[in-house]
Amino acid sequence: AHMANHVMRYKILAAVQESRKDQEIIAAVQELLEEK
Repeated sequence: AHMANHVMRYKILAAVQESRKDQEIIAAVQELLEEK
């Protein structure tokens, strides 16, 4: 589970670099991940 979370975070960071306009959505996803 920890490994998958790490991969997800990496993909989120990559997505942030790819399209900054989605930053708010990505931030919301990160908050959901941190709650788990």
